[in-house]
Amino acid sequence: MTAREAWLAWAACAAVSAALVFLCSSTSPLFSIMSDDSSIFLVVGKYWREGWLPYRGLWDSKGPFLFLVNAIGYSITSSPLGVALLQVVFMSATLFFTYKLLRCEFGAGRSALAAFGVFCTMAYVYGSGDTAIGPPCSGATTVWRARAGSRGSRCSDSARALPERPARR
Repeated sequence: MTAREAWLAWAACAAVSAALVFLCSSTSPLFSIMSDDSSIFLVVGKYWREGWLPYRGLWDSKGPFLFLVNAIGYSITSSPLGVALLQVVFMSATLFFTYKLLRCEFGAGRSALAAFGVFCTMAYVYGSGDTAIGPPCSGATTVWRARAGSRGSRCSDSARALPERPARR
């Protein structure tokens, strides 16, 4: 994968992720009504940032990672916009590393089509507004790293995680 192709792939993943988060997600700052889970995650994250303790002052049966993502997002902008921006970053990375993993074996067109399939799956699952987006990102990154580092891999020449800046002409 050339540096130019990597940057184009990253830009496409970011644009698609932003569209999904801002237009289809119940956590989007564009909508005033959120789903049950999303609003709970946002409230616990917001108050955790303000000093409350999850599972003591605020309660939900989910693990702390979801609340931490929302607390970090609130720390960025002091509003749900920060959470949405963080979701765009995680989702972009998931799609990008999925594309890079597929690109090890297939051409650009097939890889983009398959990555679009992953996007459709994420859109279906993500429609409820859940913010559980870190695990797929780390999973896609780990699998790509393992594949890129294996002997005889067609990906071994592109072992850099993020694209290099394209050379100026």
